[in-house]
Amino acid sequence: MSSLGRVKSLKRFGRKSDKILTSHLNSTGYPTVTLTVYGRCKKVKIHQLVASVFIEPRPKGLEVNHKNGFKNDNHLNNLEYVTHRENMQHASDTLKKMGLVKGEANGRSKLTKPQVLEIRKLAPKYSQRQLGRLFNVSHRAIGDIINRKCWKHV
Repeated sequence: MSSLGRVKSLKRFGRKSDKILTSHLNSTGYPTVTLTVYGRCKKVKIHQLVASVFIEPRPKGLEVNHKNGFKNDNHLNNLEYVTHRENMQHASDTLKKMGLVKGEANGRSKLTKPQVLEIRKLAPKYSQRQLGRLFNVSHRAIGDIINRKCWKHV
């Protein structure tokens, strides 16, 4: 384990040197590695591993925050322990700084807040395809709005 976020396996099975493990992104975009201890595999987020080894084990009720907002920057100097509330506020502030904002404030948005509310109101009466045609978006986008996978804040 290095403070730069690289994880090595131990010398074993006749290998002459340590091996840097390959990381993979999990479903939420965090780099992870698979550790095997006594034949049992466990996927671990690299930022949590770095923080627990080089800062201290994670105190109860705290989370690891990436100071610069980049999930793949697991350098020790980019990590800190914060409360869940602080982590969410930091994420919101970072997204705004990067120009990634929610809803109609996002320049790529095709819909407005009133349209989203109207879609949810009309959902029981019309199919997703009909609503998609009516609001000029895909039926999948309509489904995501109805199921609150997007526009959750409305």
